[in-house]
Amino acid sequence: MQGKESDGLSLVLILCAAGLCGLALFLIYIFRQYNFTRNSLYKAAYTDPITQGPTWTKARQEIRELLARNPQEKFAFVIFDINKFKVLNERLGYLKANDILRHIGTVLGESLGKEEMFCRVQADIFQLLLKYQTPEQLKNRLEILNEQIVNSVPLGQNPFQLILSFGVYFVPEHVSSINDLLVKAAIARDRIKGKYDDIVGFYNEKLQSQFLLEQEIENNMEQALHQQAFQLHLSAIRNMDGTLYAAEAFFRWQLPSCGEIPEKLFRKVFTKNGFIYQMDLYAAEKVCQFQRERIDLKKDLFPVFLNLSSDTLRNPQFAAGLARLMKRYQLDSRLLVLQASPQNEISQTDTIAAMANRLHEEGFVLSLDQAGKGYSSLELLKILPLEVIKIEDEAVFDLQENERARRLAESLIYMAKQLKMKIIFGGVKTEKQKNILKNLGADFIAGPLMGEGVVPEKTDLLFQKL
Repeated sequence: MQGKESDGLSLVLILCAAGLCGLALFLIYIFRQYNFTRNSLYKAAYTDPITQGPTWTKARQEIRELLARNPQEKFAFVIFDINKFKVLNERLGYLKANDILRHIGTVLGESLGKEEMFCRVQADIFQLLLKYQTPEQLKNRLEILNEQIVNSVPLGQNPFQLILSFGVYFVPEHVSSINDLLVKAAIARDRIKGKYDDIVGFYNEKLQSQFLLEQEIENNMEQALHQQAFQLHLSAIRNMDGTLYAAEAFFRWQLPSCGEIPEKLFRKVFTKNGFIYQMDLYAAEKVCQFQRERIDLKKDLFPVFLNLSSDTLRNPQFAAGLARLMKRYQLDSRLLVLQASPQNEISQTDTIAAMANRLHEEGFVLSLDQAGKGYSSLELLKILPLEVIKIEDEAVFDLQENERARRLAESLIYMAKQLKMKIIFGGVKTEKQKNILKNLGADFIAGPLMGEGVVPEKTDLLFQKL
């Protein structure tokens, strides 16, 4: 009997031991899973998956520690990115684009000195914390770093040219916010973004004022559009005999906190943040309202040139929106001359050409502003169904003294006539400039000499002549 009880007790002890072992194994498994998960989360939060360097979250900690350890050193906070990285990504593919980012990380890691660091903030934006002696020495170092990256990056057979833009902010003695370093370096970078001959921009207080003004513009743009705060003004375009030929629309905006905002500035901001399409539609409606009012008052009519962003001409909804305006105000489409205003570079020219051809078929007159300025406008001269071209103001600046300038103006006039286009010279300020252009055979002129306000006088109608 005692033997059986002993056997039963042994069995219980064995089962208990097995249970304890199982529990111990289970706890060990849980502990390992916990460590694995914790390490994975740590790596995701603090290790960049492409460069294997620190993430921006980790870098902020390292920057604070590095600055605290070296209070006597001079540091510069630098950010840079790749111009048109989206195009590169689309052309090469996601994996090869990542290879480029990984390679940049390798070059940066090899170029850093002691107590310096880098990280990839996001996408193609990289951050550096560098020691420096003088601004000139730092600029030279960044230019050398640019050459190392550009000349060694693995692009394969693709002819894409890598262009970097660097923004520099000199770290002050007391740093309140690491993010503030990033913002100010970004302001400096944006100043030179897209330039080929100047790849390093330095932050200063003037840039900060410009940045704050642009922020104020963005904060108020929707309300200004809703309240119709952008006021239409007209600048005269005249025949060589002085009679009114047409007018060019421009807009003024008074911002209570900043005064009058130059149109060139707010259009630049709107183009950058994607608001330019709404602005261009608003401008088109204002011109339509102006023309409708003149019709209702039985005043003489003249076409109005309306500047449009290339972004607007790429928008597939623009033609339909314009058609609705013409129907609502019951206007002849040739009363509104659509003037393309190219930026430094224009992409998707086939899309712009398709939109321009559609508008031309619907009866709109198409014009090109700043014709001949840069490759982009020359490309548009080839592909758009243009009837008018407007020459930039600088072309008439020194007509009186510069023989080459006169020859150039004469060549532009000849080109326009060969292409069966009307040509307008802007920026005419003096009678001498006007007479020179008249003798060269120019069609029309605009500028301060012509006057800003358009008076309701008798006029030849452009939309009948073209």
